[in-house]
Amino acid sequence: MAWVHHINEGKADPKRYLFYHRWFIHFGKKDNKEISIEICSNPNFGWGLDIEGGESRVLIYFWFIWKFYIGFNSIFPEWIFAKEYNQFSDRDPKPNENKKLKGRARTRERGWIRTATRETSITFHNYMMWWNIWRDDNSWDNKVPKWRNGSFHPGRWIRGKDKVTSEVIDTFYAQIKMPEGRYQAEVEEIQYIKKYPRWFSKKWKRFDFKFGYHDHHGTWIDTPVLHHGKGSASYNCGMDGTYSMSLSSDVKDRAEAVAKVLVSCLKDRKKYGEIEFPKNMEGIVDGIITKNLINEFA
Repeated sequence: MAWVHHINEGKADPKRYLFYHRWFIHFGKKDNKEISIEICSNPNFGWGLDIEGGESRVLIYFWFIWKFYIGFNSIFPEWIFAKEYNQFSDRDPKPNENKKLKGRARTRERGWIRTATRETSITFHNYMMWWNIWRDDNSWDNKVPKWRNGSFHPGRWIRGKDKVTSEVIDTFYAQIKMPEGRYQAEVEEIQYIKKYPRWFSKKWKRFDFKFGYHDHHGTWIDTPVLHHGKGSASYNCGMDGTYSMSLSSDVKDRAEAVAKVLVSCLKDRKKYGEIEFPKNMEGIVDGIITKNLINEFA
């Protein structure tokens, strides 16, 4: 006797789905036979066929704005599922030779069982087309030809392969004013250029901060900005610090770069511990940090 079971997951997780309904049509409790129908909001385009031998499941799906799944569990006969070698099989003393068997030689007696997963699909997302032709999408092998597993980016095909070059156009020094004193930093202003064979080039800048300074002998002295360790493991439970920082390409000028670094350092302190540290620590001279203060907490 069959019965229907309904689930509305969109209501429980509105941030992920605006709409998600799933219906199960069960055929008895012993053999676990069921047919499932799922409808959810997914603004993409594609279709596919998944055959999962381990769960005796066949899944057909297609979507265009709405995504539809039709699943069959333990409905189809065993021969429809692909074979794979059972790594725990001990029926034959030569397992390595059995892995190389093909066709009808892949028998159950030699360790081959129908639990492999195969997918045939074509999908469009992230501005690309992706395809799989009767292969396991959960693994990758460089021997699989591109016609069976590959992707195509129309924009990349039109523009050609890009080449990115970078050049340090200026180096300057800045000070990050924290509550205990001013941290010195050497900053590189880097110009990046992305060029295409058949398209316009793109330019942007980045600012790379390295906290420290060169002493009168020319030796580099690290002065990381203090903050407590993350505490996620034994090696980062103590005092820690930010030694360097690279800003994203949306920073327009030096003043904005320094301001963003200050905000980021204060944010780390607030997240992992206290904001202020003592101003009279050894290594702070006239309000300027002159040594690695992490060592003061060792």
